[in-house]
Amino acid sequence: MNREMFDLYIETQLTPSLEPGDVVILDNLAAHKSEKPKAILRERGAWFLLRCAGKRTTGE
Repeated sequence: MNREMFDLYIETQLTPSLEPGDVVILDNLAAHKSEKPKAILRERGAWFLLRCAGKRTTGE
């Protein structure tokens, strides 16, 4: 998925289903770092969080 498609998805598919206070968590894909979706989600009152890169733990 490229940035343009991600921006379109956020704007037309995801955002309309969100309520204020909802949280959207994404990984570190370059497309997820776009500023446009962040602004759209802030307008909607939702949180936009990027998962930090790093070692995953299994809880063992």
